[in-house]
Amino acid sequence: MKPDTTHQFRLGPICSQDELEELWAIDNSAYGAASITYEKFLDWWHAYPSGLLVLRWEKRIGGAIGLWPISERAAARLTNGQMKEAHLTGEMMRPFREAPTRYWYVSGIVLRPELGGTRAIRVLLGDGLPHWIYTVAIFFC
Repeated sequence: MKPDTTHQFRLGPICSQDELEELWAIDNSAYGAASITYEKFLDWWHAYPSGLLVLRWEKRIGGAIGLWPISERAAARLTNGQMKEAHLTGEMMRPFREAPTRYWYVSGIVLRPELGGTRAIRVLLGDGLPHWIYTVAIFFC
C-alpha cells in the first residue's frame, strides 16, 4: 500500500548534520556500494551547502537531489572516465561558493522507497531544478 502523500512535500536545504546522516542512510540504502562515503558526503556539504536540495515529508527526509559545482577540468575528467565521483572533493567545490561556474555534477536523485510511485519525484524534479536555476550561480555561455 502506498503511503498517504496528501501531506505537503517541502523542498529546502539540509539544516543539520543529523539531517545529512538521515539523507546519507537513504542514499546508501539505494545505491549500496556505488554510494559515496558519509565522510565524502559531509565534505561536499561543508564545502557547498547549496549542493543538496531535500524533499521533506512527514517530518522526515523523503529524498533529495545533489547538484555540485565543479571546474571545467574536473568535468572533462569525469566525462572521459579519467576521474570517478569518489575523487571529487569539497576543496574542488569551495571556490564556487562565491563564483559562478558552467559545470555541474549531479550526484544523485534519491527517494525513500515508500515514496516510489507518488508525486514526490515530480515535486523533487519539477520544483527542485528550477529552484537551482534561479538561486545558484550558473554561468551561462
